[in-house]
Amino acid sequence: MITVTFQANALGASLSSTQLTHIYASPLLRAYSTAEYVQYHQNYPMPSIKTNPHLREQYYGIAEGHPWVAQPPDSDVPLELLYEKAIFPVLHDRDAKFPESESLNDLASRAEKGIRECVLPHLQESQFPEVAHSDIHIAIASHGRCIGELLSALLRLDPEAERDLKFTKLANTAWTRMYVRIRDGHHGLVDPTNPPPLQVVITNVNEQRHLQSLVRLHDIARTFDLNGAGAKVQAYFGGERSITDDYAHSNGGGRVMALTNPPSWIMFTRNLY
Repeated sequence: MITVTFQANALGASLSSTQLTHIYASPLLRAYSTAEYVQYHQNYPMPSIKTNPHLREQYYGIAEGHPWVAQPPDSDVPLELLYEKAIFPVLHDRDAKFPESESLNDLASRAEKGIRECVLPHLQESQFPEVAHSDIHIAIASHGRCIGELLSALLRLDPEAERDLKFTKLANTAWTRMYVRIRDGHHGLVDPTNPPPLQVVITNVNEQRHLQSLVRLHDIARTFDLNGAGAKVQAYFGGERSITDDYAHSNGGGRVMALTNPPSWIMFTRNLY
């Protein structure tokens, strides 16, 4: 049986030939563990992993940890009564949300902050290779819906990009890659709060080629130790939800996003589980 840790290890190995300069991760365990596997396979000097709260998955409030239903058993019953019975109908509107939760539009707003903090400052670095890395490669470990909103947030910064693309149903550890660069005509500093027009090009969506070379997990376990990453995965299945107590109630999964110098590339991969 192919296990999720096995898939994440294969992902990290497949990225080992690309020297990452920065790794960001959601503070939730599933995304952070994915980042650890990616980091493990990097050459020295290994980039550190920095967590950012804007990269965590959409928060579902009182619906966290509960299954959703496509159709409520009685459409005449008020939603409040359904919630009291732990019945949570699927939400279809981007502004809709459960009590104490985030809507998709709330998540989109947070994703824009994540792009401003984790991506745009490094586009500034890429303009001055004499004082920074000549190649900027950023990996971001996040979650399914959040990654979709991160991608859309980047596309909104490109005045010529297609805006109605959807990024859903990503396979475990599959990745989506984008090239990003500052469009010609901009000179001077990059203000993350008011960035210049970007060129954003999607090159790969839901790629899973790294899974073709999988072998059994116990064979991998005999050859190396992932600095506690495997133990954290086991802790997750035992009930641990996050690397910090602040985000212990989110049920989002994780993926990875990577960015390089102009033209930059961004690679997203679905999390461990």
